[in-house]
Amino acid sequence: MKAEGSDTNGPNQGRGLYQHTKALNNENVRNARNQLDDYSNRVTETLTQQNRRVPESLRSANNPTSASAAKSPENVIGPAPSIPSPQEINDNLSGYVTFKHPWGGLALDSAVLFGMLLALLSATLIALRLKDVR
Repeated sequence: MKAEGSDTNGPNQGRGLYQHTKALNNENVRNARNQLDDYSNRVTETLTQQNRRVPESLRSANNPTSASAAKSPENVIGPAPSIPSPQEINDNLSGYVTFKHPWGGLALDSAVLFGMLLALLSATLIALRLKDVR
């Protein structure tokens, strides 16, 4: 979930789940803004072209012998770009939770537990011997 322990070749590129989701949402926002800017530029360009054609079409409408009187092509602006919904963090985070240390394994975990048991038993024996000596 955090960058610590995250695999650089994994699905979140070593940034952790939270930072990866934040980066994806920022990228989606940036792409949507660029698409909206391009769309507004196309609309503005189309409207200026239509505004230039209006006087020409009025002149050709007054002159019935003109060949361009019958032509008045419609400019299609096109649909507005879609804005993607933000990425959300899934409620099921069981893939990110582990109960073993990442350095551990079956043999190493058993050895560490056995070492802790020996340390506890030896500390107990030392404490009992010191108590008997006095």
